[in-house]
Amino acid sequence: MRSGRGRVARRPASGRIRSQGRRRAPGRRAARRPPPALPDAAALATTLAAGVGELLGPGAASEAQLGALAAYARLLERWSRAYNLVGPSALPELVPRHLLDSLRLVPLLPGPGSAVLDLGTGAGLPGLPLAVLRPELSFTLLDRSRKKIRFVRQALLELGLDHARAEAGDAADHAGGPYAAIVARAVGPAAALARLAGRLLAPGGTLLLPGSAPEALPAGWRAELRELPAAPGGRAEPALVLRRADPRP
Repeated sequence: MRSGRGRVARRPASGRIRSQGRRRAPGRRAARRPPPALPDAAALATTLAAGVGELLGPGAASEAQLGALAAYARLLERWSRAYNLVGPSALPELVPRHLLDSLRLVPLLPGPGSAVLDLGTGAGLPGLPLAVLRPELSFTLLDRSRKKIRFVRQALLELGLDHARAEAGDAADHAGGPYAAIVARAVGPAAALARLAGRLLAPGGTLLLPGSAPEALPAGWRAELRELPAAPGGRAEPALVLRRADPRP
């Protein structure tokens, strides 16, 4: 095919002429949409207060505790820009999908004075929100990612959570404990976690696995599927609770 000035326009293999289109001016980039953000402070406080009240009952969290949860959400938003703790698209759903979903485990936690391990805490979930609502317990938040633990330590410091500490390392090398409860959220299969973390449990302690499915367990373990309150706007998955059939250490 000939163009207006007698030159032949080349056809691609498909037989169609490629449209030249408009070329972008040198040095100019297509405008990016800003990533979704958390709601403003007032909306965030309202959402947290309503969500915690619906999940755990009226008065389950004080204003100071709700403020700490909101401050933690803001820290996650700010640090995620550099540390990729939470994907930008997940930020608007941070409260129901992460904070409130973590707090579903509150009814399964042990009594005052007990020690709790959050195994594979990542950016502090679920251990940090649980520590906010249960200051009478001691928490250890463990993860192999030093980058994430750096954030968790800063969050604990800024929120004044002196009863919780963050540690970088692997569960196989962890020397802490024994713990009355070990929480592992989306870390691995139940049987593998029982083998890995069983030595860290105190006699009669529980391994709490939200969202895990029942499966064949190592000898000496028994499992119970516990229904949990549904997080408003979030998931309603039960938790798998593992205990040693023989409560001896």
